[in-house]
Amino acid sequence: MEQNFTKRKRRKPRKITQSYLENSGSYYLERYGSSTENFRRVMRRKIKRSADFHEQDPEEFYPLLEQVIEKFQKLKILNDDVYCFHKVRSLRGRGNSSRMIQSKLVQKGLSPDQINDAISKYNQDMDINNKESELEAARTYARKRRFGPYRQPPNPDRFEKDMAAMARAGFSYEIVKTVLDQEFST
Repeated sequence: MEQNFTKRKRRKPRKITQSYLENSGSYYLERYGSSTENFRRVMRRKIKRSADFHEQDPEEFYPLLEQVIEKFQKLKILNDDVYCFHKVRSLRGRGNSSRMIQSKLVQKGLSPDQINDAISKYNQDMDINNKESELEAARTYARKRRFGPYRQPPNPDRFEKDMAAMARAGFSYEIVKTVLDQEFST
């Protein structure tokens, strides 16, 4: 039985106006949290696609985008500090190391100072120090990946591979050794 898959036609992009940028930007931010720089990248792609289709220069629309960004920042719809804190909390809960969090958030256009402040604020809110926070994240990571004490059945032959995987995830040797030694020391 042969199935006929047709490629869905892409809608032609609308012409760029101030209200169009505000509406599409607002719709994007309703669905996704975003840093200012990431939002700027997304909207610039939208502007470029529309300008290319309508044979216009995208550079003339970038000042409109900056006005929209300023408006969203004044309305606190776009707030890098809040976004950074929530992203740190989310990534930490998934078992990401501080190094991995730093890397992911720098890609989103946030400064290292903002990220460090958010990590510190997260640690204060959780009432733990950075080492305890890192250890808890490593345990979560090991549990999710079924490393070390979370592997069933236990397999001491995988110790070095588990260590390497956790090191690549950004955890320090000391933290990795602490988490993985739980199984083999008991």
